[in-house]
Amino acid sequence: DEDFAPLLYSGETPNRSERVSVGNVVAVGERPLPDLMDISAEAGGWDRRPRRLPPVVIDGAECYHLRGTDQGRPRDEYGAVRGGDLIQIMFILSRPPAQRQRIQDSVLATLRWS
Repeated sequence: DEDFAPLLYSGETPNRSERVSVGNVVAVGERPLPDLMDISAEAGGWDRRPRRLPPVVIDGAECYHLRGTDQGRPRDEYGAVRGGDLIQIMFILSRPPAQRQRIQDSVLATLRWS
């Protein structure tokens, strides 16, 4: 829905059990990372409140990192404000933890803010 996320890029497995997406979710203005984590935790479709992990740097920008479940599947989400919009990078991967981390590291290493 372009009204909800006009810049959303997503890829899923054929059976839709796994998904990786990057997109602007909502205009939030400039906010600190804890506020962004609260926004996602409350409105992000998590099964229950996600765990807050230490911030990570993606292409020079400090981003939050949340981990939890989404419809029973492991989910990791990273986010930051860029141009007043909350940009989220979401991984829903039904794989062992080490594999999930390798995939996330690979994708995050290629992300460039524009």
